[in-house]
Amino acid sequence: MYIQKKKSIEMLKEASNSLLDEISSHSRFFQEIVEDDDWSFVIKTHALVEACVSGLLVVVLGDQKISTIIERLPLSDTQMGKTVIAKQLGIMSDAQCKFIRKFSELRNRLVHNVENLSFSFDAHFGALDNHQKKSWVDAACWSLSPEEKECSLAEAMRDNPRYGFMCSLFHLVSILEVKKTEILAMRDVEDVSRDHTSEYIKMQDEMIAEQAELIAEQQVLLKDLFDEESES
Repeated sequence: MYIQKKKSIEMLKEASNSLLDEISSHSRFFQEIVEDDDWSFVIKTHALVEACVSGLLVVVLGDQKISTIIERLPLSDTQMGKTVIAKQLGIMSDAQCKFIRKFSELRNRLVHNVENLSFSFDAHFGALDNHQKKSWVDAACWSLSPEEKECSLAEAMRDNPRYGFMCSLFHLVSILEVKKTEILAMRDVEDVSRDHTSEYIKMQDEMIAEQAELIAEQQVLLKDLFDEESES
């Protein structure tokens, strides 16, 4: 069932405004932590990524009551993690999941060892060999093709890893919000379409009832005329 143009425009504006609010909120988050030390940056941004993945899963599964269950699942476990579920549902790519897994590995090393409180992106990535650096660049540049990974983002990951991480993470959470908004918008369209269909069917039923009543009245009128003719 088609939706009226005016209603479609209203729904599109609502979805667009909602998406803009979410992305703006994430942008402010990154601005607020720009002066944080590298350890805090990793912990906070990992929490943001996990919250975005959890929110997307709850939306696509369509039941707010399971949010507590989803939140308790590990983010990057290869058997029962949120990223595995998201990939199986087709709402996250393999490249996105790979980046999050590597990021989770880094986060877990930092949070479980007090000696890593002084963690530094520059020192950490400077100590990696070429193979390890390439692995991180490939993972962080998840949105790029192999040919494109020599672009500025890849250079940033090598020359200024914290900045490269920030760009990649902001892109990731923005894409997750786009996906969530898309799912919600499509669900709203289906709901409105279903309502319009129900309304249309109701109107048809009323019209059929009116027509049946009119036909019945005409039949009575014809019968009366027929009886009058017979009597005369």
